[in-house]
Amino acid sequence: MENQIRVLLVDDEQDFTELMVHALRALPYCIEAVNSGEAALQHIENNRVDILITDVRMPGMSGFDLMEKVHQINPDTHVIAISAHGKLDTAVEFMKKGAVDFLQKPVDNVDIQLAIESAAAKWRLRQELHMANRHLKRMNESLQHEIRERKHAEDRMLATNQQLEAALIELKQTQQQLIKQERMGALGQMSRGVAHDFNNALQPIMLAAGFMQANPQRLMEMGILEEYIDEIVQATEAAAATVRRLVRFYATSGQSELLTIDLNELIRSVVDITRPRWKNEAMASGKTIEMVMDLEEGCRVDGYRDELREVFVNLIFNAVEAIEQRGTISITAKPTGGRIVVSVRDDGCGMSEDIKQRCMEPFVTTRMQKGSGLGLSVVYGVVEQHKASIEIESEEGRGTMVTITFPAASGESPAPEKPYDSGSSASVDLEHSGPSHRILVVDDELPMRRMLSRVLKRLGHEVDAEESGKSGWERFQAKKYDLVITDQAMPEMTGDRLADLIKQHGTTPVIMVTGFGDLLRARDNPPANIDLLLSKPIQIEQLTKAIDSVMAGEKPD
Repeated sequence: MENQIRVLLVDDEQDFTELMVHALRALPYCIEAVNSGEAALQHIENNRVDILITDVRMPGMSGFDLMEKVHQINPDTHVIAISAHGKLDTAVEFMKKGAVDFLQKPVDNVDIQLAIESAAAKWRLRQELHMANRHLKRMNESLQHEIRERKHAEDRMLATNQQLEAALIELKQTQQQLIKQERMGALGQMSRGVAHDFNNALQPIMLAAGFMQANPQRLMEMGILEEYIDEIVQATEAAAATVRRLVRFYATSGQSELLTIDLNELIRSVVDITRPRWKNEAMASGKTIEMVMDLEEGCRVDGYRDELREVFVNLIFNAVEAIEQRGTISITAKPTGGRIVVSVRDDGCGMSEDIKQRCMEPFVTTRMQKGSGLGLSVVYGVVEQHKASIEIESEEGRGTMVTITFPAASGESPAPEKPYDSGSSASVDLEHSGPSHRILVVDDELPMRRMLSRVLKRLGHEVDAEESGKSGWERFQAKKYDLVITDQAMPEMTGDRLADLIKQHGTTPVIMVTGFGDLLRARDNPPANIDLLLSKPIQIEQLTKAIDSVMAGEKPD
């Protein structure tokens, strides 16, 4: 079919291409395969190819050379690279030259299908955009012709205007889809950094725990067992801190309430959450970037937190892209005569005068054809929404400075964020002298259920444990308990529902210990019928204080 998306698979291993064609036959696309770059180029010169999947290393013409020649023939061809040598620099080089995805052999059928579907979706969006642009151009030409030649036909001019409005609506919808892709791309960049932070936190835990498991007696004899335990505790707290940063950053996502916002706090959170992008990933690609902030007190504005956060994420990402090897990103904020002036400056490659004049337009990119070119247009839209102004100073080879001037806030100062107290296990008395309670523990994760039960028993409590909300409710009905400690997300019955049932049949206190605790607390909507909400990971002192508080009928902060 002429409208069917055409996919060409290129690999010098014939068995691999035959296997892939067979595995992908269920997809609604025309999928063909060749076994060399030269054969692929000849095929593309005589046939339309919308998605090209190519191996990186092949005899004769390499995947790099093939992609370059294909884009000369048809820039709209989406390229997916496959390599058994999945080095980061190879993937980065391919993506810089225009590839939309990079897969490492051996390739899983699901991964390649998802890659093809993603490329196909982007191809369709681009075709729709081209079609909308062509349609818009035709409508404009038609409108001009009507004005010149048939001014007296007002009824026909009205019909043409209606068609033009429909075309503009279609174009706007397509633009919104691309903006969503741009935002998801930014989220993806930050998620890679979060994974980096978690891996760094897990590494000392794995090393220390492995050494303790292999040499427990030796460590006790040497008197350094406590040092290894301290390493594990500190690494756990680092991972918990990463989660809390994410929660504070995304807790209000989707909310559009106009608030009085401390811009300094918001800028610091953006710098913190984007740190893996401007520091870790930059260093991995050979860049060294220094982040400098000069934020004066009193920088408060009335605005929408999500949109303002997106402004500074975009500006920081643009600055990172502009710096080629070594540079500095400087962010300043100061109140001036009823206005708040914020500047983001980099000493990167800068912009030409032509690009500077057009950089706020949709689809105009300042980063050597990277991204969709929507970042600064999104920034401009948010600035307009907040009745602010934006000014860009830039010179090729000298860097760029973006200055945004906001009206100062008219409301009261925002309440400072309550610090997170993770507790400390340093002074915990495991020979707990308080009253003993009958406690039911409900958690679907065996390690959590087992360790929590052991700790509670060591503290002198009588403990039963169940693996689901349903079995926990059955055990609760069969036996009297002083306290229930439950997870939230569990199969068959959630912790919320279990708490509801317990409160319908009495006043037994319920403590919820969940990995979603910080998120629920930040969004100010804790589950009903929960006496106390704790965020995983918890420490022993935190647990004992929580039990003492709810058993005493208190509601701790």
